[in-house]
Amino acid sequence: MIEKLKKRWGAKSNLQVFLILLVFAITGSTIVLIKRPVFELLGFDFAELSLPVKIVYYIFILPVYLGLLIIIGYLFGQGEFFMQFVRKFIKRFSGKKTGPRP
Repeated sequence: MIEKLKKRWGAKSNLQVFLILLVFAITGSTIVLIKRPVFELLGFDFAELSLPVKIVYYIFILPVYLGLLIIIGYLFGQGEFFMQFVRKFIKRFSGKKTGPRP
């Protein structure tokens, strides 16, 4: 599995794959940790919100997540990988073609 990730991400070592996975884990955990305080600050209980409001939250949190990926990626020496990752993500999300996928 590590070799498959190295090939897909263009990683040069197992350590680089580990760092990339670590950045994804830390970023995801950070987003989860900040959700509750943000909603409490705004006076909302996330569990009681309607589905459309939750969808709007997820749309607005996406840029925050992508920004954190880049920041945390740079802290772990993987900033260039995450800059490219975010660029590709935005192109895919916007409907622009990024070329054939292997």
